[in-house]
Amino acid sequence: MEKSKKITEWLEVLESDRNIYWSDSKYLQAVPSILKAYNLPQDMQFSLDPDSIWGTRSVLLQLLQALYGVTAETRLPYFAGRGWESSITLRNFLFANMHDGPVWAALEKEEDLSLLFHEEVRELGALAFFCISSSLLNHKEPYVQRHQSAMREIVKTKALKLGVIEDRGYNTVRNGWVSSYAGAGEVQAPDGHTYYIEGYGPKGTAEWLRQEGGVTIKRVNI
Repeated sequence: MEKSKKITEWLEVLESDRNIYWSDSKYLQAVPSILKAYNLPQDMQFSLDPDSIWGTRSVLLQLLQALYGVTAETRLPYFAGRGWESSITLRNFLFANMHDGPVWAALEKEEDLSLLFHEEVRELGALAFFCISSSLLNHKEPYVQRHQSAMREIVKTKALKLGVIEDRGYNTVRNGWVSSYAGAGEVQAPDGHTYYIEGYGPKGTAEWLRQEGGVTIKRVNI
């Protein structure tokens, strides 16, 4: 049965009752500082089931709901044909795929994940969402660099969807799939800025591929 308590009270429950086990409960120690960093009330109530091992991830879901308006049942795009449907709930994305660790780390570092949960990003499709999530949650790179990488994926995917650029990639015997793009134009991204994107083809010969095709992206209204 679910109960509502402040995070400090849940920490006391976990400390006093050894029969309760929550997977990755170490993350809970950071919740008071996360609440302070994101201007959430320190007495915020968390509804949890003490008998479920997923208490820590339930806390994370409730934090994300308070910060970004998403819920456990928010649908996220996903790759079809891998044992999942074309979309997946946020709950399953975090629980089944172990994505909760990087998200906890991002919150502890006081990073802004609004781009990841932006409505337009979710509508762009599976490839964009996963490129963006891997960019934002890759802690080997500085946050600004990860944010820029994510924005590039948004602009590229939106440009393809709108027909601003065209994917002309093709398969070869020697080099496998070769990327190639054509077209150019401007695209507005969720950050409010306009970007100019231009596609280009591969360089080299059929025997020797020097460079695959791709896109160049520049922000217009700096």
